[in-house]
Amino acid sequence: MTRCGSHAAAAILWATAVPLGLGCGAAPEARDAGTGVDAANPAQTVCDGTATLRVMMTVVNPEYRVLYGHRVMRENGAWYVLIDGRCRYWASYPEELWAELRTGTLDGETLGWLLADLHYDRWDELQGVYPPAPGVSDVSDAVFSDGERRIVCVGGCGADVVPDEVKAMGNAVTPWATRLWESGTPVGSDVRVLVVGSGMEGEAVDLIQKSSWPVAGVGLHEIAIPYSEAEATISYGDGVRVTGTDADALRRLRSEYMADEHGVWWYRYIPIVDDAGALHELYFRDTSPFENDRGLIGWLHDPWTGP
Repeated sequence: MTRCGSHAAAAILWATAVPLGLGCGAAPEARDAGTGVDAANPAQTVCDGTATLRVMMTVVNPEYRVLYGHRVMRENGAWYVLIDGRCRYWASYPEELWAELRTGTLDGETLGWLLADLHYDRWDELQGVYPPAPGVSDVSDAVFSDGERRIVCVGGCGADVVPDEVKAMGNAVTPWATRLWESGTPVGSDVRVLVVGSGMEGEAVDLIQKSSWPVAGVGLHEIAIPYSEAEATISYGDGVRVTGTDADALRRLRSEYMADEHGVWWYRYIPIVDDAGALHELYFRDTSPFENDRGLIGWLHDPWTGP
């Protein structure tokens, strides 16, 4: 059986709690002594029993390349895997921007395969920032970190100067995010929301299957950003946190649109109308426990103070 990190189709494209086995083949051989990672017992290095973030791998789109409303959905990565000290993971789905965030718990064998595919035992020597290949300017970045060490491939991990191990790490992100997402369960967390007043008018609006604003605790017009200002003013970290039953209502609405219950969902947002019938664009995503007050993961957005 093919190992999880060797899927050729993922090359440089980027990449509740129930024990899972992903069927990634035979157990990996143990790491060499002294490397810090024992593939037969990876809990010794990652799963320290705490609820803190221990390992992150994410595919990051530069903000200027992301549609204004989708910035709240991609601010911590176009897709990613986060692992805490309890061996619990959070994974987003590479194939669908609107898919829910999912979570699960890694068993020892599966975590061993994951760490092997990430060459985790070599991070001391591999850490650093790698440049893009010549002529590459429109490819996402890949970021790997455990809080003390960070490996960044700017514009993908395809440059000749990038070590083979780091290239393999880049190839591993998409298949691992996909497999963990497929094995997980929806998080049911708070959500981060952006609302933009639509620039569409007249007959075009009539063609859209619209819904009313389902949130009781936050007014639509309290957070709506004018369409004319959206592209220039919306940045990563500008989403509004919505909690409890309001978050549940938004998730239900998302599920309805993704199932085409409001007609064929061909637009890039959820269409909301106010009491006067004016159209608004709704964007939102689920959250992980590792985000700050602005909804951002510090390992990705804070100034790096490590090597």
